[in-house]
Amino acid sequence: MDRSDIDPHTRRTTVAKRLWQPRRDSIYTPIASIDLDEGDYVLVEAGDIIPGDGKVVEGAAPVDEAAITGESAPVIHGYCRCNSVTGGTRVVSDWLIVRITVDPGERPPE
Repeated sequence: MDRSDIDPHTRRTTVAKRLWQPRRDSIYTPIASIDLDEGDYVLVEAGDIIPGDGKVVEGAAPVDEAAITGESAPVIHGYCRCNSVTGGTRVVSDWLIVRITVDPGERPPE
């Protein structure tokens, strides 16, 4: 997907906190979620939108997935071997470090 094709009037851009290293105490750089690349690590804190599909590599937090699943109760996500999170969902409290697994505009592998 050509990122210049995104209409700024119909799609909001989430600002991500791209980490220099995958640690909670690492320095981060604010970046538009559409500029993230597969393999980037992001810090997602209470109230933040998860900026892209990914895997939790550190932390644990309840995530509001109502917009995606329709489930009204937040789902607890934390570090484990297979814990995926979906871009566009919101961290309710606490924090997560997420490794982005799909480039923006791409579909995840099935």
